[in-house]
Amino acid sequence: PSLETVANSIKSTVSVEKLHDWPKKGESADNVFKLLTLDKAADDFLAHPNVNAWINYIKLFNEENPTKRASLIATLTAQYGDDGLAKIIEAAKRVPSTEDIAKRVQTEQLQSWLVGQKSTDEVFGLLALDKAADSLLASPQLNTWISYMKLFNEKNPTKKTSLIATLTAHYGDKGLTKIVEAAERVPSTATIAKRVQNEQIQRWLGHGKTPDKVFAMLNLDEAGTHFFMHPQMNTWVKYTDDFNKAYPDTEITLLSVLSKRFKEETVV
Repeated sequence: PSLETVANSIKSTVSVEKLHDWPKKGESADNVFKLLTLDKAADDFLAHPNVNAWINYIKLFNEENPTKRASLIATLTAQYGDDGLAKIIEAAKRVPSTEDIAKRVQTEQLQSWLVGQKSTDEVFGLLALDKAADSLLASPQLNTWISYMKLFNEKNPTKKTSLIATLTAHYGDKGLTKIVEAAERVPSTATIAKRVQNEQIQRWLGHGKTPDKVFAMLNLDEAGTHFFMHPQMNTWVKYTDDFNKAYPDTEITLLSVLSKRFKEETVV
């Protein structure tokens, strides 16, 4: 269904007469957003009884003013920012009463980036995911970015990117591994953490990295006698297991790598 159709299913407190009068007076979408007190609704604006009136107003305004068309996404982005709007949408998608309208608004947000020729890396920044650090995998905007990545890759097959390539570019192998290890211990982020870890391991395998190289890459050799307590240790152990499955003719044991990196008595 169109955004207008979804909006019409929500009851409004605004009269039809007023809704048709505002476009003739040239009221901008931004002004009507405030007149309808949607700017006071904060994170709950998609559940506001006047949201349908505002969406339909934009349609009426554009019919009356075809040369200076209003944009729903432009107004919402100006009000909340790309990252703030994405958070609101993701939260509204989890509520049955606002799920449909949230999905439609998200579609418009994704399309606006695509039409604006925003790269996946640019959108990563717009969603403040480059600054999320340890809360990266708990950020609702990450779901939005993944949706945009899929759309971007579909429309730009020669410029395809991946989740793991982008996360690694921003946080590095070591930094991303720390984020993943911490997120795996939290029920709400365990699933996405496992997905990222699997993609990370597959990426290393694809690049032919040996367990010894990954050990150094994760700075495990700097952990001294406490390396077994190092947060990245679990990832390295899993990688060594997966490496041996992928390359059975060059089996490398944990002990052989550890003995090479540390004095044998330290390992034992």
